[in-house]
Amino acid sequence: MFFKDKLSKYYRKPDFNLNELISNDIIKYRSPDKKYKIVLSHFREPLNTVVISFFCLTDKFGRIIEKFDFLISLSMSTKIQWSLNSEYFTIPIYNNDSIGIYNVKENKISLIPVLDIYNIETKLDNSSIEFMYSDNYAINFEKSNDYPTKKIRIPKNIKIDLETLNWFCPSEFNKIMQFTKIQEKI
Repeated sequence: MFFKDKLSKYYRKPDFNLNELISNDIIKYRSPDKKYKIVLSHFREPLNTVVISFFCLTDKFGRIIEKFDFLISLSMSTKIQWSLNSEYFTIPIYNNDSIGIYNVKENKISLIPVLDIYNIETKLDNSSIEFMYSDNYAINFEKSNDYPTKKIRIPKNIKIDLETLNWFCPSEFNKIMQFTKIQEKI
């Protein structure tokens, strides 16, 4: 029963059946200055190969700073990043296929919707985030007379200054979701 006690600290809204958990693990991503941790817990697989989880921000002692009620993370470790100054982190959001950027000092979050969250890469620094598609995204089929072929080019990288984003308190879930519905996807 230890895992239930270990996990109960991180349980939050939205409620779901605990029997749906595929893992009782807790995964932590420590900030570069070692003052904070992003904690992923309550892993589920609502669709084949799509793993989601709750996430929260804790201090270095494990005290929860923000639970991010209602937001669900896509558990894709390559897209969870800290800025070097530990003021921002990115996390993929399942609710609306977006990249969430959280400002630790201001307790504000911004969501940037993306068309293909599985194939886009991000690079976060202290003042901007860059979106880029990997070389694997470009498909270069051999020419054939038997069937039509197409060459897909990699879209250009998009760099966004963090100061230009629209920021919300994590508790303003409805506002966040409404805003991201009208934003153009990257």
